[in-house]
Amino acid sequence: MMQGQQRPPARSQSVFVLILLAVVIFAGGFWFGQHRTSENGSSLLASALDRAFGGSTVDPGLLEAIVGRIQENYLHAPVDQSDLLYGAASGLVESIGDPYSTFFPPAETEAFEEELSGTFEGIGIEIGYRDELLTVVSPIDGSPAQAAGVLAGDVILAIDDTNAAMLSVDEAVQLIRGERGTDVILTLGRGTETIDVPITRDIIIVPSVIWEMVTLPENSGTIAEITLSTFTRDSDREFDDVVAEILLQNPDGILLDLRNNPGGLLDMAINIAGHFVGEQVIVLEQAADGTQESFTSNQPVSFSGKVVVVLVNQGTASAAEILAGALQDYETATIIGTQTFGKGTVQEFEGLSGGSSLKLTVAEWLTPDGRTIEKDGLTPDQLVEFTDEDYTEENDPQRDAALEFLTERLTSQP
Repeated sequence: MMQGQQRPPARSQSVFVLILLAVVIFAGGFWFGQHRTSENGSSLLASALDRAFGGSTVDPGLLEAIVGRIQENYLHAPVDQSDLLYGAASGLVESIGDPYSTFFPPAETEAFEEELSGTFEGIGIEIGYRDELLTVVSPIDGSPAQAAGVLAGDVILAIDDTNAAMLSVDEAVQLIRGERGTDVILTLGRGTETIDVPITRDIIIVPSVIWEMVTLPENSGTIAEITLSTFTRDSDREFDDVVAEILLQNPDGILLDLRNNPGGLLDMAINIAGHFVGEQVIVLEQAADGTQESFTSNQPVSFSGKVVVVLVNQGTASAAEILAGALQDYETATIIGTQTFGKGTVQEFEGLSGGSSLKLTVAEWLTPDGRTIEKDGLTPDQLVEFTDEDYTEENDPQRDAALEFLTERLTSQP
């Protein structure tokens, strides 16, 4: 799958993004590994604390003692031992203060893994933290959230009657997601406005790749316009199929639309990037100690000699930022739009005892030139805004600018 630096065979990586039941892909980078243990109940936590805090002033038997008191003295005892363990584990992870590090009990682990298929029940938005505010990364095309008027950049102030200010991403997901046909009300901050948006949940099917041929004005050339909405398990296969169809049409240029793409599986982004830049480093992973590991595509270039434009906006995040960043670093494409979201941390996703799991931030992603994505995002080569008025009037100045750029480039070629 990769050349050069290889990934551990038991793991596959993904970026940001939390493929959420209610919210969908967005959040960090995921390494999927396995870790099993035979320990259960309070003894698991006690032994873990003993290993972690041995020699410190923290009593590693504290949690075990609390469990004992609850089971002996609590009014409604006995309490299910697994509930106590999962609650303690959740609190332990929450205490580090990272909104993207989460403990998942078995049911949530199963739901999370199912969401990687790209089909789920929910409202169809991606969320993340920006400037310490829970923010809509983007609504999915055709989703209930989009139909209700939710926009990228909206700040989530409340979910039904729950103040969202202190919620982690995963806590917000738990409140937003639900069965098809049920309702949720999001209170959103948009500029100086506060609005309540009722949304009915539905089955969300995320199309990874769609494309069409476009003839430029005055017959100056043809382009293949590709919209890549997310990176799920089949996205690279879908993209390969689309590339085969496009090459039969032999367009003069490529317009790759990554707007409102929240990311997903990193492997998919790496494989797809290879179609544009070939067998080169696509992304760097930087650990806490500053050491770096590079990940390289093994995909030969498919679009050699084509003029390429990539559209981005504030809803372009994580794996989508990695793809756009690689094409920008290698000067393979011109990036048009607005500043991207800025999500570039890596979460390791590891299976634990009894079907539970842990998602923990362990590193960050950098572009091939070593540029940081986290918080800063990517700056387009050509800045073109997309206003609320444009949205209301169904104008698309960013796409217009891309088509104009492609037209000028193609007509200026000998």
